[in-house]
Amino acid sequence: MGHVPGYQRGVSSRPVSDAFRRQAEALRAGADVSLGETALSIAEDLADDVDADAARLELDRLGRLASEALAEQDSARDRSERLLQLLRAEGFRGNTDAYHDPRNSYLDQVLRRRTGIPITLSIVVIEIAARAGLRLSGVSFPAHFLVRSPDDPPVILDAFHGELLSLSDCRDRLRAAAGPRAVFDPTMLRAATPREVMARMLGNLKNTFVQAGDWIRAIDCSDRILLVAPELLGERRDRGLLWAQLGFTGPAIEDLEAFLEAAPDAPEADKLRAHLSQLHARDVTVH
Repeated sequence: MGHVPGYQRGVSSRPVSDAFRRQAEALRAGADVSLGETALSIAEDLADDVDADAARLELDRLGRLASEALAEQDSARDRSERLLQLLRAEGFRGNTDAYHDPRNSYLDQVLRRRTGIPITLSIVVIEIAARAGLRLSGVSFPAHFLVRSPDDPPVILDAFHGELLSLSDCRDRLRAAAGPRAVFDPTMLRAATPREVMARMLGNLKNTFVQAGDWIRAIDCSDRILLVAPELLGERRDRGLLWAQLGFTGPAIEDLEAFLEAAPDAPEADKLRAHLSQLHARDVTVH
């Protein structure tokens, strides 16, 4: 990824910081980075009035409580259950009232407000567990982010609902999200890499801004997704369409042509080519 076209035109609300670029580079290299630190870097890059130090102190405090709570628990299941009990006692809950509030995707706000979406609450659980000596990982389960232990079979935690899930529960969740014919595959419960977690987290935030019609902030998220995972061709397509929504034909054409060059046989290719023809005609008219 080189320059981001829109920044030269002065319409981006959030230029990518050097700190985030370093985080993205570490993620692309496969470094075992802290999900908490990377999530805080997203908040610092995209939100206002972020107190990352206060968030770290709160995670440390919760980690000390977790160490005490897990000290006498032997099995991975018992430790996981005690961890969820601690989170409930501390007031953490899934935000069912305002699921698409952007604050649900900013870790500092989740810690402050005690509410969030599955992926940010899962990061809270993973970070607290790590401070208590318990290694947990994220799971990019379809439609609902989960947490797992390294055991085989794993213990599965749903941080959003504050409960443990059986494999049968996971099958039911999949069918509820994807339809009754959806086939459960145990690989759906594999541990996600930090890079996958951050790309999904940014994708959730992008979708929030798209639903709100905030195209510029959605582009801010796309820029960062492509820094973390440049191989996600669909993100290049999406960013091009967002640029088109804003009326910036140059960067829209650049992104859509890059997508079609890499994926000329994509199912949506013909529609995108027609859209590109319109954008080229508009670009000639403008100039």
